[in-house]
Amino acid sequence: MDVIKYDGGKTIGELKGQIDACDGKPIAELRVLELAKQGSGIYIFLEGSRPNREIIYVGKATSQSLAQRIAIHFDTREDPKVAFIAGIVRKIRKTMQTAREQPPLIDVIAQMEKAGTGLILITFSNHDDCKRIAPTLEKFLIYELRGTNPEHPKYNWSGGIAAKPKEPLKNQIP
Repeated sequence: MDVIKYDGGKTIGELKGQIDACDGKPIAELRVLELAKQGSGIYIFLEGSRPNREIIYVGKATSQSLAQRIAIHFDTREDPKVAFIAGIVRKIRKTMQTAREQPPLIDVIAQMEKAGTGLILITFSNHDDCKRIAPTLEKFLIYELRGTNPEHPKYNWSGGIAAKPKEPLKNQIP
């Protein structure tokens, strides 16, 4: 499991460097027990391999465990709240006999594996730090990981593009 332990006082550049150095755990190799051991934090879905990989979603789990929160993304119904998986489900349905058929989760995971989808986790030393820091850090990461492309991470939406954090960007994060 690619896990970054957030211990505070890192700059955005340092954190981005750690993220860039991670390969990401392949989706097909994820185990619920591994996620359950991590508690709460931030999760990053990515596709492809370095150096051409793409960050496709940044999320946080502060009131739920990472295992509970990440599992929501694997709901195979076409629900705009889980657009990340819904897009994959739509691709699979195009190859099925009827549009009403629900693709099995194994097909969704196979499609994600084919795209090289992986997962990176950022965890905190305690739950209070996570609840205090993760919401702001998630916004910083969404904004910073966009780079020059306003449509990335492509599944983080706020009016069609990832939103700039309301508070001014600082080099130092809590």
